[in-house]
Amino acid sequence: MSVKIPPEVSAELQNLSKIAADEGDVPVSAVIVKDSVIIGRGRNRRESARNALAHAEIEAINEACVALGGWRLPNTVMYVTKTPCKMCEGAIENARISETIVVEDVARGITQGFFEKLRDRKRMYSINFIEAKTASQLERTAALAAEIWREWFPAVIGEAQTEYMIEKFQSLEAMKNQVENDGYIYYILQKNGVDLGYTAIAKRGETLFLSKAYIKKEHRGKGYFREIVNFLTEYCQKQNLTAITLTVNKHNDQANAVYDKCGFVRSGEGVTDIGGGFVMDDYFYTLYIKS
Repeated sequence: MSVKIPPEVSAELQNLSKIAADEGDVPVSAVIVKDSVIIGRGRNRRESARNALAHAEIEAINEACVALGGWRLPNTVMYVTKTPCKMCEGAIENARISETIVVEDVARGITQGFFEKLRDRKRMYSINFIEAKTASQLERTAALAAEIWREWFPAVIGEAQTEYMIEKFQSLEAMKNQVENDGYIYYILQKNGVDLGYTAIAKRGETLFLSKAYIKKEHRGKGYFREIVNFLTEYCQKQNLTAITLTVNKHNDQANAVYDKCGFVRSGEGVTDIGGGFVMDDYFYTLYIKS
């Protein structure tokens, strides 16, 4: 028997499911309604929040409890796009929610699209690219940066310049400023729930600037940088960008060799004063994108 869903509920479920899918989570969403008013909303955020409890139903219950000022939610209806798991069934029962209506058709297209993209990505990539949008995700990225830079760069540029550049370019505050004001996008590289490294990009006219691409010591030499290049090439093709550009220290021999192997062309060199008595003495590389 078909269930008539209020249009505002259907629209909210679709919006929440789309947000979940865009963030890399299975697109499950839930809303709680009382007296024809939505009092609770939730979406699956287990991957983005890295929290086993971040189910759509739990988030919706939490918001509804705040709205009503208590843990009991009588005379309410929950609409959810997937049959609740055992944990959520228990939470729904404990919250005294009067009725639960599963409406899979509302987000079926979003769900199918999500899994199709997931299958395509698995064929192309063995790692996940998680955009660092939240403060906690950027904090994780900054922690990765500090670990990788302190392991790798003292041998290339010295300890003093390494610490200076971490603070100036790779600290949490620096990353927040780059994202908010300079158009940067940071991605955490992850495989099987383990953070492998990170990358950062920024559009510059018709090209994409690859600002950072770093992998932790124990995960190097496994072809992950090639996956980064493939991911960014796909990004450029979707954005109609013509090339990927980057800079690399002239004395970072291993990195220079990797860029050469991946098809980047050395297109120049230059010395940049970065303050603190330090300079960046770099080669410039370009990878031209085929349309």
